[in-house]
Amino acid sequence: MKNFNTIYQELYRTHFTTLSNLKRTTFCLQLVLWVCLLLAFFLFYLSFSHPVFRLTGTVFAILLALLIGSIRSTKFVHYYKKNVIGSIIHSYDDTFKYYPQSPIPSSIYCEAEFEPYFDRYTSDDKITGQWKDFCSLLMGEVKTEVRYTDEDGHTSYSTIFSGFFIKIEFPKFLPCTIKVRKNAMLKRSYPNSSRGRKNILSLPTERIEMDSHDFEKLYDVYSDNPILTMQLFTSDIMQMLLDFKQNYGIFPEITIKENRLYLRFSVRKKLFEPNWYKRVLDYSDTQNHYTFIHSIMNLSDSLLNNILEVEW
Repeated sequence: MKNFNTIYQELYRTHFTTLSNLKRTTFCLQLVLWVCLLLAFFLFYLSFSHPVFRLTGTVFAILLALLIGSIRSTKFVHYYKKNVIGSIIHSYDDTFKYYPQSPIPSSIYCEAEFEPYFDRYTSDDKITGQWKDFCSLLMGEVKTEVRYTDEDGHTSYSTIFSGFFIKIEFPKFLPCTIKVRKNAMLKRSYPNSSRGRKNILSLPTERIEMDSHDFEKLYDVYSDNPILTMQLFTSDIMQMLLDFKQNYGIFPEITIKENRLYLRFSVRKKLFEPNWYKRVLDYSDTQNHYTFIHSIMNLSDSLLNNILEVEW
């Protein structure tokens, strides 16, 4: 497996010039369009004094400004994801396939029962692969939102989860269900108007007390098989989960049932988008992408090894 510096040097040598040209071209195009927009808006106001015409011109200008702002998310972003993010993903396993614009179906996300409900679901950056030659892997970005209606009837949406989701199918049947969740005292509440809905979330009846006091402060573990749960969630696994909180401010959550392992990692911003306001192929940003991918895969690998090795 290549280290980050080797990968970064290859990315810089192969893609820096193309990315720089794409970014420069996009910036120049935006600048020309903004100048044309401001000039047209000024001439429109001089030519028409009627409020209706001026209102129409203002609305048109706003729509055109939004269109101009979206230009930068075309060729530059597509090239960055395909070549930079794709290379980082392949650095972990060159058999993984990356589809930046493809979603993970909501039905697969719902299998893990991470949330009682949501009203809106979006997903992209799908990654698929055969892992360890016998495990099927699916992962990508997911965002869920719940609808909120205020007293005046105005509807808005509140984000419940935004981050990375993983599903791994393994060739072994687990005779129990295990769910690791962020401690209930630390969780964000749903909007008031959403209360009273049917809760479709089911948890194993027993909350398991783990051997780590620090882990207990951050996580709740539910299972209908305490002995097997303790065998799978060893001290090193619990420490890896604590390290995510310490190093990234992320609370990984886990569901294990039958022959499937699900993980999700809450992240505040889009993971694989280029930073428009930094230099092309910024070293720190590129390293963050690399570190995140390898960290979540290392946690998944350790959990999977415990599942495959334990006897029941």
